[in-house]
Amino acid sequence: MSRSELTEAANLALACEARFRRNTAALARTAPDLADLARRTPVVVTYLGRARDGAVACRLETAGGERVWVGGTVVPRAAARQMVRTLALPAVGHVFLAPLNGAYCLAPLMAVTNPHQHLFVLERDVDLFVGTLMVTEIWDALDTGRVHLFVGEHLDRQLREFLETHPQYAVPEHLVTTSTRPETVAAYRAVVNGATARVGPDWMNRLERRLDDAA
Repeated sequence: MSRSELTEAANLALACEARFRRNTAALARTAPDLADLARRTPVVVTYLGRARDGAVACRLETAGGERVWVGGTVVPRAAARQMVRTLALPAVGHVFLAPLNGAYCLAPLMAVTNPHQHLFVLERDVDLFVGTLMVTEIWDALDTGRVHLFVGEHLDRQLREFLETHPQYAVPEHLVTTSTRPETVAAYRAVVNGATARVGPDWMNRLERRLDDAA
């Protein structure tokens, strides 16, 4: 490795560290448990460089020994923008986004949805969640209050509990998937279906009672 390559790698590592700190600080304001999870989860970075579209290219080795790329492609930023351009989302209804996949499509997706549409973001892999906080600047998106993150095991239970305890949020009506793998798409669809089916038929009744109590 040349001296210039070593300097570039060192600068990227410092930038990732700073990005992680800012992202977790923003996350701590809305989801302190997730911020704590990110800070206490060690990740093994096996490669750090630049993707073909200028985004940070980061490869991690998971606890199970699998090597995975944050973003999943050599052009993660360009692929995310192209994916969002092909969407035809209605102007109403909250949106499920799964998996996080580097969060490259988060800002473009927020730009094409209305301010009252919230994004419910699902990520099963904690390592990839931590890697995302290293490579992508999402603190502004988190500070809008429109992004709700669900990470790790038992995503269906996490979703169900959130919807049951926050009846002011309607159940999201749309699912945007960032993966092209059928098995991954099917797994997240099952999570969404399982969670929303178990919210219960009395969800609207509880919301109406809450509005009556507030009045």
